[in-house]
Amino acid sequence: MIQDLSATLKALLVQFLGGTPVIFARPTDSFKPAQSSINLFLYDIRENLEFRLNDTVRTRQNGKYQLTYTPKRVDCSYLITAWPVGVTGEELFLEEHRLLGRVLQILSRYHHVPAEFLRGSLIGQDGQTEDPPLPLTISHLDSLKTVGEFWTAIGGQLRPSLSLTLTFSLKDAQISIAADIVTSSEIRYPDVTLFSIGGRILDNRTPPQPIPKALVTLVEPNLTTTTDAEGQYRFGTLQSGTYTLRAQFNATSQQKSIRIPKQEDGDYTTYQRDYDLQLT
Repeated sequence: MIQDLSATLKALLVQFLGGTPVIFARPTDSFKPAQSSINLFLYDIRENLEFRLNDTVRTRQNGKYQLTYTPKRVDCSYLITAWPVGVTGEELFLEEHRLLGRVLQILSRYHHVPAEFLRGSLIGQDGQTEDPPLPLTISHLDSLKTVGEFWTAIGGQLRPSLSLTLTFSLKDAQISIAADIVTSSEIRYPDVTLFSIGGRILDNRTPPQPIPKALVTLVEPNLTTTTDAEGQYRFGTLQSGTYTLRAQFNATSQQKSIRIPKQEDGDYTTYQRDYDLQLT
């Protein structure tokens, strides 16, 4: 699957680089490409804990429920460097800067990898999309103390670079279990009222637009969910109290304190309240 991720990134870049090849090599001092090239070095692979969810998809078949757990999501980080050939002196560095600037311009167009560039196992079941889409983040080497330390570790001299992180779903390791269907029951506790809350997660456009597949967390009881196609979410069976509501999408997050039930309401004819949150 990782090789498909690298092939996807290559397909995205070569579409706009005007013939400049994209290669995958360790950028040591002995690395000498035959022509001006963009090099992608995969330097880090790790699970994305921010996207870890414990949700399950439940389907009914042959008198049983099939429970499929949300797959883990993995970050693959690439070091991107430019290697000009055929120029010397100051022109060598200017050409290096030009190539890096071109790559940065291409990658800045996208928050997710477009479906037409997906390769191999990353292509969804409909032949068009990966679900959820592959997030694309231009980041920095935050896992290292210094950039110089990184270059020393791989045996190369310090040079300008970009760090790109792609996140994909580890669907081959997705877990499914079969469970017997049981009837549900309702338990009522004296002197305890349970509430259900919900709302929408919106972006900062004018007018605000809903954000699907945003991660929504109710911090204190450690409950998480994701928004639907209309940006809506819902939590149920909550006791009254003050909670922290947090919404996150890609690298943007926002949170606010909420009171259940809302303090300004004097008469609760229903036990459902709406809480909207806007990502800015």
